[in-house]
Amino acid sequence: MKKHLLLALLTLLVGFSALAQETVKQLTLLYDTSYDMRNKDLEAELRFMDSYFNQNKAVDVRFVSFSNDIIQEGVYKVRGGNWTALRDELENSIYDGAGSYKDLFKGVATEVMLVTNGRADLQDFPQDFSHKVNVICSVTNSNQKGLEGLALRSGGTFFNVFATTNEIPQGDGIRSVSGRVSDSAGPLEGVSIYNRETGARTLSAADGTYSLNAKINGILEFSYVGKNTLLTRVPENGVKDVLMVAGSELLDEVVLTATLESDDDAVNTGNMRVAKKRLGYSVETITDKEISEQDINLETAVQGQFSNINLKPDQDITQFLSRGNNMTILLDQTGLIVVDGVPIESSPGALSGVTTGNNGIGTGNDRSIFGQGGLLDPANIADITVLKGLAATNKYGTLGRNGVILVTTKTAAVSKAQTRDSAIPLGTTATYTGSAADMAALPDTPYIKALQAASNIDEAYNIYLEQRERYGNAPYFFIDAASYFKDWNNPVLVSRVLSNAKLVARSANELRATAYQYENLGMHDQAAAIYSELVSAYPQQVQHYRNLALALAAAGRPDEALAIYTGIDNKELAQNGQLGNLQKTYVKDYKNLVFSHKSSLQLAGVRDFFKSNVSHRARVIFEWSDYDAEFDLQIVNPQNRFFTWTHDKATDAIRWADEQTLGYGLEEFFMTAQDKGEWLFNMTYKGKRTGDNAAPTYVKVTTYFDFGSPNQRQEVKLIRLEALSKEETVLKVKL
Repeated sequence: MKKHLLLALLTLLVGFSALAQETVKQLTLLYDTSYDMRNKDLEAELRFMDSYFNQNKAVDVRFVSFSNDIIQEGVYKVRGGNWTALRDELENSIYDGAGSYKDLFKGVATEVMLVTNGRADLQDFPQDFSHKVNVICSVTNSNQKGLEGLALRSGGTFFNVFATTNEIPQGDGIRSVSGRVSDSAGPLEGVSIYNRETGARTLSAADGTYSLNAKINGILEFSYVGKNTLLTRVPENGVKDVLMVAGSELLDEVVLTATLESDDDAVNTGNMRVAKKRLGYSVETITDKEISEQDINLETAVQGQFSNINLKPDQDITQFLSRGNNMTILLDQTGLIVVDGVPIESSPGALSGVTTGNNGIGTGNDRSIFGQGGLLDPANIADITVLKGLAATNKYGTLGRNGVILVTTKTAAVSKAQTRDSAIPLGTTATYTGSAADMAALPDTPYIKALQAASNIDEAYNIYLEQRERYGNAPYFFIDAASYFKDWNNPVLVSRVLSNAKLVARSANELRATAYQYENLGMHDQAAAIYSELVSAYPQQVQHYRNLALALAAAGRPDEALAIYTGIDNKELAQNGQLGNLQKTYVKDYKNLVFSHKSSLQLAGVRDFFKSNVSHRARVIFEWSDYDAEFDLQIVNPQNRFFTWTHDKATDAIRWADEQTLGYGLEEFFMTAQDKGEWLFNMTYKGKRTGDNAAPTYVKVTTYFDFGSPNQRQEVKLIRLEALSKEETVLKVKL
């Protein structure tokens, strides 16, 4: 029956041709060799071709194989129905890279036979065809509807040869899944494994092994007392090993050791001085060393020194704006100034002419102290600290709701028992005595070790194909392999290898990691395409909009980037412009785009606020692919002093909730012209709270030098985090 149906379809195809059988037919065969096609029914395709060339015995075939780009072109002359040479070509095809139809029909002047699954971007196909396109598909998970439409528009026919030669088995998609559960000490017994789709549940054995039936790509939930619950996808190969990390644990005995912290390690928090490395929130501080003799008042002293302080030229310091200015104009948006522990009321007109309430209501403090030569003469300031986050400002109640600037004067500080002066620059934090090793350029994985044994690129590619058989369902295999092939200076191969990661990615985390690698390799158009997909699939995650705008600008499309920034500013995109802690980063990026491309952009709809740029000697931005990743970031200055910024739920639950609600994983740091020397950035990875710890987290680090100036340049680096509790130097910045 199936043979009769196949012959009937082929007869239909032959009937569409107006050429006689003995006349030489011209055919373009577009053959999809993307990684997505590796599990197709090749035998069904070959049977179809056999029948075709039995009916069309004289054909000049222009053969084009493609994946993310055109791979190969050639001409095969079929005579007397003998297509052996072409058949050998099809049977020996290598399937690698994502599918792309871009420019595929350029120069095509004959009837087309397209063999594909339709999972690339169909918008890349032309809308009008001068020749008919017959589509051949032997893949079950194809875009059949899109391919049928393509064939119909061109006057061709869609042939689903898989459906005519195979039957899908009953219960397809459910398979046995097995693996091993362990933690840092070894195998774990009694871990509960639950499949959310099927309801199946089991416990791990004494050696940590487990087995249960589950739906492919479904969710497996691993839970165990004292460990963070872990969620992961069911892989297609049915093998899933997981690593669990400790959550809240009960300890039999705790031994604490401590060293005395000097006052130089402490910062002002409003009612006490606390060691900066012990704070559960972020602060920024400048001392009298950062205050220039040319600063005539407090406004000029803070201008450009703090990342989240907005102050217009005609405003005094009590009118500074912080936290993104998202409150209604009927309420006061200005921050709070605290001088030597005393709140100072704000001036009226803080909203450019709109009279607002006073932050210092009931204090009645005289603002004459802000005048030049007064108590707050810049020459009389010991240090200025900006408190960030609700955890830092809630001690001031509603007065501190919009941010707090703490000013300590030398008049108040002179009574301190020890002098501030020292012949040795002590820094503001403890001395770094660690021994973090430089992170290796490539991960220590079996597939990278195998690749490193290659003596030439052909050998390396063959090893890659062998390793792909085992690791090809994991995006990180292709991300890491792309890093390896970069050293062979073959950008075409690098692009093809990395494009596979997008095909096998099953989550936003994995797509973000892939986009980060594209940016690391300078392939900004490809990164923009992924961010565009993420914006469509996860519109509630605000960081995707910002990343898309940056990728578009880097790809030479600043007008599209400007439209995104303007849409956010108009509260049309990104959760109606509610960006949380990402606000300060968004403002700098928007300003920098306008500054860098002002000669080519139409700025009619851009607020004046974004037409003045911010400048930093160096600006370092960390972005992590898994928003639930926990780590310590230790920053060591040229004087070997350090500050530790911790990203975990326990340290700052308010920020953590903000990240998960708004959808972002980013923090930035900047250095001034005075911060000369080499800076070290060390990371200690602590795993993910709910993600799969057997899979790595990727961190993209963007370092801008001379940010906001005509000489601005940037460097992008991709960091792979996998080993737990291991301190590694991931970045060095020399100023």
